[in-house]
Amino acid sequence: EEHGTLLQYASGGKIGDFDYVIITSPEAARVFGEALRDTGGVATGTVMAAVGKATEKALKKFGLVVGFLPSEANGATLVEELPVIGRGVCSVLYPVSAKAAETINEGLGSREVDG
Repeated sequence: EEHGTLLQYASGGKIGDFDYVIITSPEAARVFGEALRDTGGVATGTVMAAVGKATEKALKKFGLVVGFLPSEANGATLVEELPVIGRGVCSVLYPVSAKAAETINEGLGSREVDG
């Protein structure tokens, strides 16, 4: 199934355990939005971060409000600009294709953001 592990997070109500959900493409927004819709899951208490206006627009189709949008639509800028919430270490859910570049994973790791 396309949603895989994401469905487990959505149905288990675990998305709210993360400080951020990072969505990097309109396709990822569709998969994430469908996973929430299909399980009745919610992203309450979690900041949605989108890379670019097209991704933000795709998330809005599922009623998801983007709380962070980097000044440039790329992973490197997102890594630089993503604010740390609260205790200095953020937890991040980053649903991504196996084909995605490692820019965000590696960049957040070097910032000590748990993702």
